[in-house]
Amino acid sequence: MAGINETLPLTLDSIEALIKEVGYDQFVRDEENERIMFDVKGAETLMRIQAGIGKTPDGKPWFVRFLSYSLEFEPIRLGVEVPAMFEWINNKNSDLLFGRYYFQADSDTVAFEVAFPCNQGIGREDFLDMLQMATLSVDKTHEGLKKLPA
Repeated sequence: MAGINETLPLTLDSIEALIKEVGYDQFVRDEENERIMFDVKGAETLMRIQAGIGKTPDGKPWFVRFLSYSLEFEPIRLGVEVPAMFEWINNKNSDLLFGRYYFQADSDTVAFEVAFPCNQGIGREDFLDMLQMATLSVDKTHEGLKKLPA
């Protein structure tokens, strides 16, 4: 187990180790897209989490990006009114300091994205804080999404 203040190199191996450290041992490692995907059961919904590595324009690892979304809510398939959904997204985004919500049309999901720079490596505590933000941001808002008019 890494120490609380230990900084790990920004690699998929480090992300995998941190994910395992908090108890997620079932995941998909996507080498081509430099991300690890795993599912989390929250209080309100089952979520998919993607933790990936972002790069500088010259290809050096620079940041970790978390993308999270409910596996139980597909707004278009459920008939949610698109203007109501975008109003909800805009209202949520106006309250955020970190991250953003957006609609992903090709997968019919409302996703939450948050990223943080790691050019000196991944701080264990920072990684775990951002993972918690990525999961809670989707889990806590799931009920509001389900209440959108259809």
